[in-house]
Amino acid sequence: MAYSLHQDVLDAALAHIQANCNQVAAVKAYAVGDSYATVMAGANVAVSAATTSADFTLGSSGNTRTLTCASKTATASGSGDPTHIVFVNTATSKILAVTQESSGVTVSTGTSYTLPSIVLEMRQPVAV
Repeated sequence: MAYSLHQDVLDAALAHIQANCNQVAAVKAYAVGDSYATVMAGANVAVSAATTSADFTLGSSGNTRTLTCASKTATASGSGDPTHIVFVNTATSKILAVTQESSGVTVSTGTSYTLPSIVLEMRQPVAV
């Protein structure tokens, strides 16, 4: 059986993130299914920065659709070792996307921290 999604479908999912994400944050803990309140609890957020749709660029690489978020520099509001980067809409309290934070940098309250440029991908489905 063949599996396929039209490129418009893949683009629409990424375009939704681009249009609705207004904050990106490095958090110290995340598990699939965590609520917005749990993920964005003050002690869990090491650093966050506001975003607009202009911070994102839609693209493609073969059959993979991409959304690149520009790097953002902000002052850390917490300290610790971030494990994930979350893309959220603060007005609707929704977590739109999550990826791993792999720099290994320890964040200290009050210091400048750069959230790296991140590429989110939507790929064609595969049979499992």
